[in-house]
Amino acid sequence: MMRETVKESPDFYRDTFNQALINRDNSSLLEYKASKQKRLEQKNNILKVQDDINTLKNEIKDIKSMFEQILNTLDSKEK
Repeated sequence: MMRETVKESPDFYRDTFNQALINRDNSSLLEYKASKQKRLEQKNNILKVQDDINTLKNEIKDIKSMFEQILNTLDSKEK
């Protein structure tokens, strides 16, 4: 693979075989990968919090239903 430096932008070189532009700035690539990983972790955290909230909602509904059953049972025994 032959490479030519791009005159307009020294951070790039051109592959002479397929004319592709290739970035030689590895620090930018590492920064991109780190930011992508951070975004993925944040997304996973948000999904976990949403799941926890939905679980709590369901548990509250169950507790409410149990209280209603208890109250109905108590009401029927009083009569």
